[in-house]
Amino acid sequence: MARQFRVSLSTVQFWLARAGSKRLDDVDWTDRSSRPHHVPTRTPRSTRAALGRLRRQLARDDLGFIGAPVVQAAFRRLHPHAPVPAIATIHRILRAQGFMDRVHRRRTAAPPPGWYLPAHSSAPPELDSFDLIEGLGLGEAGPFDVLTGRALWDDSRLAVPAPHWSARSIATQLLQHWQHHGRPAYAQFDNDLRFHGSRHPPGSLGRIVRLCLGLGIVPVFAPPRESGFQAGIEHFNGLWQRQVWQRFEFRTLTQVQQRSARFVLAYMRLLRQRGTEPPAARSAFPLGWRPDYRTVPHGRVFFLRRTNERGFIEVLNHRLRADPDWPHRLLRCELELPAQILRCYRLRRRAPADQPLVATLPLPCCLGPIRLGRLD
Repeated sequence: MARQFRVSLSTVQFWLARAGSKRLDDVDWTDRSSRPHHVPTRTPRSTRAALGRLRRQLARDDLGFIGAPVVQAAFRRLHPHAPVPAIATIHRILRAQGFMDRVHRRRTAAPPPGWYLPAHSSAPPELDSFDLIEGLGLGEAGPFDVLTGRALWDDSRLAVPAPHWSARSIATQLLQHWQHHGRPAYAQFDNDLRFHGSRHPPGSLGRIVRLCLGLGIVPVFAPPRESGFQAGIEHFNGLWQRQVWQRFEFRTLTQVQQRSARFVLAYMRLLRQRGTEPPAARSAFPLGWRPDYRTVPHGRVFFLRRTNERGFIEVLNHRLRADPDWPHRLLRCELELPAQILRCYRLRRRAPADQPLVATLPLPCCLGPIRLGRLD
């Protein structure tokens, strides 16, 4: 038969052993699982039963601690000579026995980049994020800070060390950066006073805000004391410190500036080689444009804020009641100038496209010429 059907002799012997003395139509000819009947590394049945009994006893105890580490400690104490299963093994055994009645958190997909901005039907708008690395020092050469910038979509990057960054010098650097790379639709900052402007009087709009509005760029301010919205620029800050500041020994600030410029160019070249076409486009910088900080600003300013337990937010040193039904949640507050109207939209990471308008509030602002203070 093996020669006739061109199979091995062991195959014929296997199916003859399967058939035995039964009739051919009574034999189960389907394939069976190749799993072994006994797994040597499996926890014995007696150990699993003992773990279940311990779990029930601990649930009736005065303390009520029923986690896998507590069950393991109790098993080790009651059975000092028996092999003790690992915590992960005990957790799986208890879950298989139906003891895990705790509801696990459902993890949802992360929202897309820039989800907190208004929805756009076409390609997503470009957003540049800027930050400052502070507290670096060169010994006798003195301390210095680094102004960093990172685009959300394309490969443009910025890292410029300087002894001191004021609002005036930051504005000059931003102008040079946008003249070279083009204007984005949004520019995101943290709530540093050099970006934000003075808090006194309330409603003051600083030099950086007026610069962005003059160029048709919407400034966006991240929520205070929250790092998630600044994750992209913070990652670039850490990358710059690892690849530039911690790799080399510097004696002068000029050496740091030269090495930083070389790193930024090489990194942008690497991103250009890796990436595809950027999905967002930039606008050309207007020829001959000069900033005018004495005119009344026009445009919109975005403030990402989290409400307190009573639905209040703080914008430009004004405390406003925005949404009492949205405590400890995120809002995007759009300040329209020169109308001085603040519109608040709810934000949810689980539903980034759902951004209902919940409040329209008046917000007094100082729209006259800015006062040059210490930060300028």
